Amino acid sequence: MIGIVLLYMLFSGCEEKADYRATCTVPIGRLLLSEEWLELGVVQMNEVQEKWIRIFNPTQKPVSLSIMENPEENTGLKVTYHKGKKHVPATQTFILPGGHVDSLLVTFSPQHDNPYGEFLYAEYLKCDGEILMTGIKVSGIVVDNFENVLPDKAPRGILNQDSITFQFDQGKQVPVAFDVEIRNDGYSNLIVRKVEVTCSCVMTELNDTIIAPGKSSTLHAKFTPEGLAGSFWQEIRLVTNDPTTPLKTVFIKCHVKEK
Repeated sequence: MIGIVLLYMLFSGCEEKADYRATCTVPIGRLLLSEEWLELGVVQMNEVQEKWIRIFNPTQKPVSLSIMENPEENTGLKVTYHKGKKHVPATQTFILPGGHVDSLLVTFSPQHDNPYGEFLYAEYLKCDGEILMTGIKVSGIVVDNFENVLPDKAPRGILNQDSITFQFDQGKQVPVAFDVEIRNDGYSNLIVRKVEVTCSCVMTELNDTIIAPGKSSTLHAKFTPEGLAGSFWQEIRLVTNDPTTPLKTVFIKCHVKEK
C-alpha cells in the first residue's frame, strides 16, 4: 500500500511539473515565462496585490537570473523568489537549472507617494549577466483606499454625459469643444485626483478639482480628429475619491468619412 502511495506521489509530482512547463509559453531571451504582462486592474492605496510568474529554462544548461534594480523609487513594486522558507528579493542572483521551472512573486502595494491613475512599470531580467530588454510589465490604475469610508459620509460623483459622438470629413482637423458637468450628490467633498486621456488629440481643463456636496464642476474638453478614415474612440478618465465608482469615463466616439 505504501509503495502504491509513493508511486502515485512520484507520478503526480512529475505531471504537475510537466503542467508548469506547459504554462510557460512566452519567450524572453532563452527562457520561457507563463506571462509577461500582469494587468492588476483597479488597485486601492495600501492594498496588496500578488501574482506569480513561472519561469522555465528549456535548455540543458543552468542559468543565473536576477531582476534589475528598479530605477524608479517608491513604486511599491517588489519581485521575490522562494529560498527555502523565505522570500528573497529577486535582485539577488539565483540559479535556474536546465529543464527546471521556478516562480517569481510579483507584489504591488501603492503607498501615498505613488501617483494616482494609470501606471505601467517594467522589471527587466538579467540572464547570465545579459540584460533581457523584453521585461515583465505590471500595469493598472491606482485609486483611493475606501476601506474605512462610511456610505453616509462618502462623496458621489455624477457625470451629465459619459458618451459623445462626432462625425468628420477626412482632412478636416478642426478641433471641437465640449463640456462635461461633474456633480457631487454625496455627503462629503468629491476630489478629482487626476484627469487622464488616451490620446494627445484630446485636451482637458477642469474648473475645480474639489467639489462640495450639492455643487458641480465643469470639465472643458477639446478634441481634434485624426487624419485616418474610419471609426475609433478615445477616453477621458477621471480618478476620484468616490468609493462607488472611483473611475469615471467619458467615451469620445468618432467617425471620419473617407474623401
